[in-house]
Amino acid sequence: MDAKVVRALGAAAIAAAALWLHWPPPGAEFNLDDRGFVANNESIRTPAAAAAALLRSFPPAENARGLYRPVANLSHALEWPFFGDDARGYHAVNAALYALAVALLFAWIAGYAASAPAALAATALFAFHPVHTEAVDSVAGRSELLALVFVLGALLAFRRALFAPGDALPRERLDGRFALLATALVVLAAGAKETGILAVALLALELAIARRVAPARVPIGRAALDLLPFALVALAWATLRYAVLGRFSPENDGKFFAFASPLERAYTMASVYLEYLRLLVWPRVLQPDLYYVNAVGVARALGPRVVAGGAAIAATIAGVALAWRAFAREAPPRAHGPRAAVALGTTAAVVLALPVSHVVDVAVLMGERFLLAPSAGLALAAAPAIDALLRRARAPVARAVLLAAIAGLCVAGAVRSAARAAEWRSESRLWESLVAAAPGDARAWSSLGGVALGRGDLARAREALERAAALDADDYGTRVNLANLLAAEGRRAEALAAFEAMAATGRVDQHVWLGIARLRAGAGDLDGARAAALRALELHPNFAETHRLLDRLEARRARPPAGGTPGPD
Repeated sequence: MDAKVVRALGAAAIAAAALWLHWPPPGAEFNLDDRGFVANNESIRTPAAAAAALLRSFPPAENARGLYRPVANLSHALEWPFFGDDARGYHAVNAALYALAVALLFAWIAGYAASAPAALAATALFAFHPVHTEAVDSVAGRSELLALVFVLGALLAFRRALFAPGDALPRERLDGRFALLATALVVLAAGAKETGILAVALLALELAIARRVAPARVPIGRAALDLLPFALVALAWATLRYAVLGRFSPENDGKFFAFASPLERAYTMASVYLEYLRLLVWPRVLQPDLYYVNAVGVARALGPRVVAGGAAIAATIAGVALAWRAFAREAPPRAHGPRAAVALGTTAAVVLALPVSHVVDVAVLMGERFLLAPSAGLALAAAPAIDALLRRARAPVARAVLLAAIAGLCVAGAVRSAARAAEWRSESRLWESLVAAAPGDARAWSSLGGVALGRGDLARAREALERAAALDADDYGTRVNLANLLAAEGRRAEALAAFEAMAATGRVDQHVWLGIARLRAGAGDLDGARAAALRALELHPNFAETHRLLDRLEARRARPPAGGTPGPD
């Protein structure tokens, strides 16, 4: 059988296995940000609203987050007519996108002269890594997946623009068709997630490699001109993003280091980097963002963890520099050789991780999903190392042992991924896992109580919420959930008093006013319920639950009951 066919079949098998591993079972649920991005996102429900959202924050009406991701929002709008509130469909699309990313990653790696076994092994290690479960198995990870797919697509298209198939030397001029395709894919990547615009930096590295291989055919001036469209795209995207949001980062209270000193920020960056390395090497503990706030936190002073993380950062920078030095000294230089792969792969990992390293302000300390794109760069860099090991292991037994070790890592990763994926697709299991790992986190207990309340398990809800209140009596989410619990227990007057006491402070979101609206509607006060719902809508115009409640209230006002007291709505 032809070698290309064998490679293609191997890559297809890995992608299919990744699809099967993350394919959602019946009953898969929304979790965490899935609700804000999909279930309560009014902008995805009609074509007009989806079109308007292309020039609004993500999610719409949440400018404080500092996110502009129109492509991600549009993807959910395209799904809504097919899946509605059924979370399984959105999970399935994520799984399919991940399989596509795996296939594109193999194509990227295979283009750098790695042997078929090495390219397949590096791709498999990526495909079955457990740290990717958050990006794949939470619907909110759609941004990460889309950005990675479009970035990889842009890199592959740009390679075709630079090199004719089978040609080791770059073209004198870019192939316009593939350059245009690469430009479009960069636009889509940036629209999927902010870090997608960094594809421009990776394309510049590809051009630098081409110029090193054939400086006479790709002079500096020609390379600069080739990059101009991509630079203009980056500038246009930054301008549009600022015009929509009015800022480049979250509002002050949404910046994780808004009140930290520069030294504390540097210490924490080192500590976070060390934790990211742990996740890549030993992903036994996998948790949502809340866990890392407690487990890692803001580093206030120099300590062993900060020193180790700082040393790891220095070693990474040195490693990238050495990789480029090795490529620069290669004679003759090969554009798609192993040295180029190591240099480009390690640099891609660093570049794609840079925006979430707190060099710029972001709203979370760290998240496992942020490792999806950087680990694709690491997979490219790992392929030449695997290839070298396979070449040195000339004895059949040695090669078999090495391949068995890689297969063992993939199997172990797949088993851990399957277990974690099941937790991400179940609200109760996700929060049970978190409270087991962080029993002192009030917000985790509050969220577990909210899930139990939604399922009608009032005893479990009260137990979890009382635990949350004991840990932090002032936690806002806990207070809202406790008021909702009172309503569910039939203690509506107490619930209304609790909600109104919170509303009187003026520091509440739409959930408090929705609680008031429901309770007033249940008591037959339709005018009061409508006023409260409108107040909720004023605070969050895009919240779908508010729109649904107002629709029900208008229907009731138009068709009043024949007699008796209206029941709760």
